[in-house]
Amino acid sequence: MRKILVFILSLVVMLTVVGCKDDDKLNGGQNGQVVNESIDLLKEFRNFKEEVKKLRGVQGKEELIDDIIDKMGEGSFPLVQGEDVIFFYRGDVGEEVYLLSDLSNWQKINMNNLDNTSLYYVQLKIDPKSSFEYKFWVDGEFKADSLNSLKVANYQFEESNQVVMEKYDLKGYWVEREGVERGSIKDISIEDMNIQLYLPFDYNKDENYSAIYFLGNEYLSYGKAVNTLDNLIYSKEVDGVIAIFIPYNHLLSYNDKERIDILKGLVPYISDTYNAIKDQIIVSNSNLASLGARASLEGEGLIDKVVLQSPIVDRNLLTLIEKGDNKGLEFYIDWGIFNWDSNFNNTLDLLHKLEAFDYSYTFRKHYSGNGWANWREGLSYALDYTLNDLDDSFEKSIIIEEDFKRDYPRYLDDVDNYSFSGKRGEESYIIKFNKSSIMGLDNFNFKSFSLELDFSFINQGPFALILKGEDIYTLHFSKEELTLLKGKGDLIYQGEFDSNEELINLEWKVEGEKLALYVQEERLVDVAYSTLTSNYLSFFGDEGTKVSLSRFKVEERLD
Repeated sequence: MRKILVFILSLVVMLTVVGCKDDDKLNGGQNGQVVNESIDLLKEFRNFKEEVKKLRGVQGKEELIDDIIDKMGEGSFPLVQGEDVIFFYRGDVGEEVYLLSDLSNWQKINMNNLDNTSLYYVQLKIDPKSSFEYKFWVDGEFKADSLNSLKVANYQFEESNQVVMEKYDLKGYWVEREGVERGSIKDISIEDMNIQLYLPFDYNKDENYSAIYFLGNEYLSYGKAVNTLDNLIYSKEVDGVIAIFIPYNHLLSYNDKERIDILKGLVPYISDTYNAIKDQIIVSNSNLASLGARASLEGEGLIDKVVLQSPIVDRNLLTLIEKGDNKGLEFYIDWGIFNWDSNFNNTLDLLHKLEAFDYSYTFRKHYSGNGWANWREGLSYALDYTLNDLDDSFEKSIIIEEDFKRDYPRYLDDVDNYSFSGKRGEESYIIKFNKSSIMGLDNFNFKSFSLELDFSFINQGPFALILKGEDIYTLHFSKEELTLLKGKGDLIYQGEFDSNEELINLEWKVEGEKLALYVQEERLVDVAYSTLTSNYLSFFGDEGTKVSLSRFKVEERLD
């Protein structure tokens, strides 16, 4: 019993709460209980679990759980220390409880029950620069975390919770702040369309303004856009801006030509009526992002800049960029790295098209999901960039890199089927081939790239990396030999190879119109290569082959 009291006192006394427990009062800080580094959170929690298990009576166990939650304070969870996060769910004994989140693309993560009590938990290692939404799945129903007061309203889950890790760059402009003068919202009707208009607190009809057209009035309810505008304007970080919120349903009920016609009527009306003659900006997200970009490209110069948050890119948008319409249009694009696999290739295509056809663009990729927690936070970055004409010089590359020491983010998911399995091990990713088969990484394609892999054999057997694009290159490792084949079997390179090496380092690197192959940091061969088509990476193994992948990094250049 003494050990339990020591745990409670040490954990409570040495907790440092950063931020606060109410999202309406969030003021640039992080949420949850951030544990002082002098405490080993995992060790203390492990000790607590062991002590609870020593108690025989259920009532005594539950009282200790009550005591810890009361002392820490409801609303203060999950517990966070560095990259370690412990989630708690308090329910009933015998429930099936899972964690679903941006991290896992909303796939179930099993939560452990603590010794037949009402407490369920799971501990994960997550990059400390992260922010993400989550919910619990309890006996087939979604439930919010009552122990975490930071909420996110959305149309998919009604309400979810958010975790903001210690090193996440949180500005929190979407939170209403005390002492900030508020702008006004009023309803106006134009050509049978009801829209909402925002005017800043210091609006003066004799001054010139930029106009921001938000596609979807969810930017008002879920995105807290008015708070963001108020805070940015009052702090003089942006000036001269009004905002127009166009209802989502209106946008979907028209075709592209009709949407262009709406803009042709709306933009001049707003410009003339409210002196909005500076920049005309469209802001949109997800499925509406392509719509907003297409309307901007086809709008005959009506729109100057477009903000695309987590865009679902369609073929029509890429075709319009290829046509080169409205070349003066500037693009700002952002997305979160979590649950973005299925849209990654299309986003990459969009960036390559903008680069190839000389559009001005910038992008921001961050450790977050792709919902309103991300969009409301990211809006201040987007408005700061577009309204202040910030320099668009930035590193034009996208890096995907696995850190196998952490649970998330992850690009290589666990998979287990008849042909092969891939699972995270101790600081590595273990691939096992149950039969001769190919394991494809179809979610990612690349053009101008460098690929770095470190791996070792657990069970030796034929193993190959296949790079498929305009040409197919197969790099084959056997016990004593390394060969590179092109197409259906043309030999490009053949040399000695020791598969007993403790660690095998491999790099493919695009250099101009050549693809260079390095093994153990030695440049072996160059092959002809075209960046016009995308390339996919696959692993091939014979039955029984088992390898441990300890490094996986791809850098894609856009210029």
